[in-house]
Amino acid sequence: MKCMNASTVSEEDLYGATVSDDRQSVPLEFFVDYLDAVKRNWDSISEFKLACLEEDKDAARSALGDIPQVDELLLWRAPTKGSVFTTKERGFLKS
Repeated sequence: MKCMNASTVSEEDLYGATVSDDRQSVPLEFFVDYLDAVKRNWDSISEFKLACLEEDKDAARSALGDIPQVDELLLWRAPTKGSVFTTKERGFLKS
């Protein structure tokens, strides 16, 4: 698998075929993998959220650094698409 940037990879890049509903096309397998990634990385996700609340960028970077890249690709999705991270949390490290 080629190296992908988490901000540019799409679900279709990872899974190919999609399941359609009225709002969007997303593969069902993606949701299963996404929820598995949330469970596997819940401690790091919680640490990241706490670091954002405390405005501690070093702790936030460290928490995200503990998440394997393949899981980061799954987790780093738009809040409007059901992300575990809020818009504010996603922008925290950029500010």
